[in-house]
Amino acid sequence: MLHLINFLNLTSRCLDKAMMIDDKDLSMKSKNPWRLCSVKKVEEVKLIIRLLPIWICTFAYAIIVAQVHTFFIKQASTMNRSIGHKFEIPPAYLQVIPGFTILVCVPLYDILFVPSMRNLTKTPLRHKHTPESRGSALGWDYPYSPL
Repeated sequence: MLHLINFLNLTSRCLDKAMMIDDKDLSMKSKNPWRLCSVKKVEEVKLIIRLLPIWICTFAYAIIVAQVHTFFIKQASTMNRSIGHKFEIPPAYLQVIPGFTILVCVPLYDILFVPSMRNLTKTPLRHKHTPESRGSALGWDYPYSPL
């Protein structure tokens, strides 16, 4: 973590030099955009560089999710998916099962399991569900809404 902080500080100092006016810039008649940048542009680049560690961390998750989906389809293509003699479920359609399970189990967990465990352990409610938090929670269900 310390190396990352040092790298970000070094990058910040190097980018700060891109907006400093020196003698060569003063002697030029017109501003060269390759030599001198505005403060706004430099600050925007600094913000993007600070996001790089977060983006890099999300690569691992994206790779794992992609592997799970492709493996799930490959596994489904090898199993017997027929219902009756004439109807067969397509392999990709079986990916609906995890999404549907999440949509059903999370509210059941929230409504049944959490209150019963709270009563059993005598743990008080730590936060109150406000309309704002319910609205933001709906965003997590958005990827499964077409299902």
